[in-house]
Amino acid sequence: MYKVSTATYRNNALSLDEKIDFYEGAKVKVIIIEEKNTKKDNFFNFVKKHTIKIPTNYKFNRDELYDR
Repeated sequence: MYKVSTATYRNNALSLDEKIDFYEGAKVKVIIIEEKNTKKDNFFNFVKKHTIKIPTNYKFNRDELYDR
């Protein structure tokens, strides 16, 4: 069986966030990947990485935008 689940770490133990039916004494393999970044953090990191410096006296002019 292959199953991806999340767990919460408290008091030096992992607790699965959902019930998984195993028989008593079942052997399982565990791969641990720490989830540090949330979607919100990823968004702000993206914005920070792609932000450009705009002069303080810059004024947006919609008409200039469409001038060719």
